[in-house]
Amino acid sequence: MKRHLLAFAGLLWILGLAVSVQAGTYNDLILSHGPVSYWTFDESATGTGTAFDSASNNDGTFGGTAERTAGLVGVGAAQFNTTAGDTVNVGNGGGDFAFTTGMTAEALFTTDWAGSAYREFLRKEDSDNRILLSFQAGNILSFGINDGSGYHELDMVLDGLDGRPTVAQIADGNPHHVAATYDAASGFKGIYVDGSLRDSTVESAGTNMTSGGSGAAHIGSYNGLSEPFSGVIDEMALYGNALTPEQLSRHAFDGLGGPQSVVLSTDVLGPGVFPDGYNNNTTGSTVELIRRIPNKTADPPAPYVEAYTQNPADTIDFTPWVVQGNYADGWGSDEHGRGGNLWLPGDGEIDEPHVGFGAHSAMFITFDLEDIRRERFYGRTDPLLLTGRVGVDGRVGSNNPLIEGGVWLDGALLETSGLLAKTDPSHLFELVLPSTGRYLTLALLNGDNSTDWDDATFRDMQLTLIPEPGTICLLGLGVLGLVPAVLRRRKRS
Repeated sequence: MKRHLLAFAGLLWILGLAVSVQAGTYNDLILSHGPVSYWTFDESATGTGTAFDSASNNDGTFGGTAERTAGLVGVGAAQFNTTAGDTVNVGNGGGDFAFTTGMTAEALFTTDWAGSAYREFLRKEDSDNRILLSFQAGNILSFGINDGSGYHELDMVLDGLDGRPTVAQIADGNPHHVAATYDAASGFKGIYVDGSLRDSTVESAGTNMTSGGSGAAHIGSYNGLSEPFSGVIDEMALYGNALTPEQLSRHAFDGLGGPQSVVLSTDVLGPGVFPDGYNNNTTGSTVELIRRIPNKTADPPAPYVEAYTQNPADTIDFTPWVVQGNYADGWGSDEHGRGGNLWLPGDGEIDEPHVGFGAHSAMFITFDLEDIRRERFYGRTDPLLLTGRVGVDGRVGSNNPLIEGGVWLDGALLETSGLLAKTDPSHLFELVLPSTGRYLTLALLNGDNSTDWDDATFRDMQLTLIPEPGTICLLGLGVLGLVPAVLRRRKRS
């Protein structure tokens, strides 16, 4: 037991070290990826004047009623008031803006835009070339480039479908990150929101940029006079290459102050009682499905269950962990429990609300980690640490059933608790989920051969981000023999 505690303490120390390795200002992070131009607007928190280019000499000048306001990152940001002439003009664009091999434009922003008119983040245009990142009428976020012989436009409709945000989500007045990339070699173009590549369509399939240009750039307007932005733009950066998805998700995560961890019941599913067959994935939910597992007397007797995607062929055979029992539908989350509070008497807990999941056993929930990464961790693809406990819930009253909890990843078993009685301490899960893992299944199983209540509870199930440098440290620690101890199955004692 002591070795396990020491190993886990070592892992937590590594996590802290990994975070410190990546520490530094957001400005340093952006500059480390080589922008052509980078406007932080940090000269002051108020006023107008010059917006200095932190990466080169392409300074901008505030125009109209555009002014500095408190920064989303750092001291200042640029406030645009939907007024004609609101802009930050960059007149000396020069060859620095000739993105003939590829480009990226990105910024942090807030907006109350409601889709009724054009609102431009950035436009750089002369007689031969154009780069455009804008909101458009019709609830569209648009990215376009051309070389004078044809305009190539990529549109993302803000309708909430297929992982796309809604207008309400992006125009909610809260900070967001937006980026557009173009890679000339592959022809790839993409729009990223809050660190994740979002579904989009080609609106105009014109030619791509093939020559340089020397026209001015305008931040927050079409031409310094029209289509002014509504809201705040901060940390506007331009690059002469397409940044990687990993770089963009890191920018969004750091710039928006991404969380280090999320609680699966509280932050992902949310409080409530959810029925057998619950499936909200079609609306972009991070929950793939909730199912009841048939007992061995069912027809057919072997409980193969569609368990980890929407494909009925993707099943888990729960037969070894299901005996028989008194079934009742309902997967409870947090204070709703399984019709009441969640509490583990084997851990000395009392009858009051606790964080977690409860079920009348023989039910499971599957999460789509890809969606969780996109919606909760700003697209970060680092490994995740899953922690939590499982035990018999206090709602079983005077009954003394046996239950078991298990964790599967992409249909493969990672760990089960073994049979637990009401008086047993809960079983502790500490599992590292690789970045390649997608479907996480938590199952509350019944090991009792009677019809006694067999309510089971997962408590404090949490995903914690392990920053990529930390995985290097983990490999190093594994040489010392500590990581295997962390990853081995164990039971509290």
